Amino acid sequence: MNTARGAYLGARTGWNEGALVPSQSYGWDEYAARLMRYQLNESYYNNIVYTQIAAYVEIFKAQRKLYRHIRGIYNPVSRYVDLYPAKVYGGQLDTEDGSAGAIPLLTNNAALKQAIIQIWNWSGWDVEKTTYVQGGTQLGDVFLKTVDDKASQRVRMEVLHPSRVRYAEFDQANNIKLIVIEYDRVDEVTGVSYSYCEIIDQEKFYTYRNGEPYAYVDDGDGNRLSEWDNEYGFVPVVLAPFKRNMGVRYGATGFHTTTRKIDELNDAAAILNDSIRKAVNFALIAKGMKKGDVTFGVLEKDQTPIIYIPGEAGKDQSLVPLVVPVNVADGIANLAKMIDEIKEDMPELKLASMSEGAESGVAVKLRYSDAIDKIIMAQGTFDAALVRAQQMAVTVAAVNHYPGFEDFDINSYERGDLAHAIAPRPVVDDTLSKQEKLTALPQASSQPPEVARTMFEEMGYDKSKVDLMVKDIILQRELEARTAAAGFGQSIFGSMTDGEEADTTTEPGTVTDRPGTATDAEALAAR
Repeated sequence: MNTARGAYLGARTGWNEGALVPSQSYGWDEYAARLMRYQLNESYYNNIVYTQIAAYVEIFKAQRKLYRHIRGIYNPVSRYVDLYPAKVYGGQLDTEDGSAGAIPLLTNNAALKQAIIQIWNWSGWDVEKTTYVQGGTQLGDVFLKTVDDKASQRVRMEVLHPSRVRYAEFDQANNIKLIVIEYDRVDEVTGVSYSYCEIIDQEKFYTYRNGEPYAYVDDGDGNRLSEWDNEYGFVPVVLAPFKRNMGVRYGATGFHTTTRKIDELNDAAAILNDSIRKAVNFALIAKGMKKGDVTFGVLEKDQTPIIYIPGEAGKDQSLVPLVVPVNVADGIANLAKMIDEIKEDMPELKLASMSEGAESGVAVKLRYSDAIDKIIMAQGTFDAALVRAQQMAVTVAAVNHYPGFEDFDINSYERGDLAHAIAPRPVVDDTLSKQEKLTALPQASSQPPEVARTMFEEMGYDKSKVDLMVKDIILQRELEARTAAAGFGQSIFGSMTDGEEADTTTEPGTVTDRPGTATDAEALAAR
């Protein structure tokens, strides 16, 4: 415990550049390294990474060779992070059926849907789903903990800040076998801070206060416990890493490799801004004067600096501006290039700045496919952890025989009764408006039938409608073929009345097929 606390304090006051390398060789998974990363990521998100609030700021700026007066002039991290909750679980939960809404459940088990909806309600998941995604996107890691509140006979999913997990052991399937949760709390009566610790393995739960066993938990019968059996057989905590590298357990953020570019951009922007300020609020050179000879009254802000240089008293006295040339245009162009480079690393920023309604959903899907693909990947990560947490929560409620969970028991997971998934959600609304469909229909209808079928499906028509439209295209193609064949035959054989024989004469030197008849033309047209 003391070792962990020392590591935590060391992370807050020191700086370890190696902790930012996602490799076990640099101790990526170690507690102190994780704490430093979480603090740094929070500082980027809150745009205080260059301020004195961050304990490591001076060594941070020195190691990255940053301008002494650097500040967060351009910081895209908050926009990047805040985009994800809306794109992963945007909108309202469907608390009636569970098949639609922000988290559309995929299962034919109606009882399971209702059980999960009950867990959502007990967990306040309509709000916490945003906390879950926002935390994982901002920090690179987020935990979901299933809490059994026996006193109220409820089970809830809690979003657990990753800094509170001091240690965890995993099996080969990334299930947690042992976890140590530790953080500071404030006593509600005395107002004194103390250390809370909870240890969970597959057999027991333990709770501690300041390193000593302490009975926090009510067993439902009014008894307070500091240790009790784990009747579920699993550790009810799930880790959701935003982006995990090979060989490590814990995740990195989506902006992890871009922070240095953000630093360089703010470094250049701060220097340019300060140079412009100096050009506007220029210094004065006072020749042949001394301090006190020149006064400007009391200036509230940005007092004009005066540089005194020697001169013969009473002679050659002058007061001239010191103007430093600043190429503002080149400086701005350089910043623009750096911003474009950052947007290439974080294409989600382009999606976030897209003008609402400027393009159709289909056009947006094509133009911003790189950003959409990244968000879909994140959806899969958050979905997988949430499904496991929901299965755990339903199992815990079933083991305790809470109302509404009678259809499940300790073996429900093994039998497959808890199997479910979360349906894919569109990152952008790519359905076409009525006008867009009317505009696109002629182009689709002119394509070969199978190509047209694909286009109709992409336009959002249901299968029965698509089948009818494709059938119409096939019939239209056959009619066109017959009409063209009839016209071709008529152009060869001419217009003839019944009983009239075809003229079989030809001009000298003309090559011709066998003589045709009206019967030949009809057969050709039929074909």
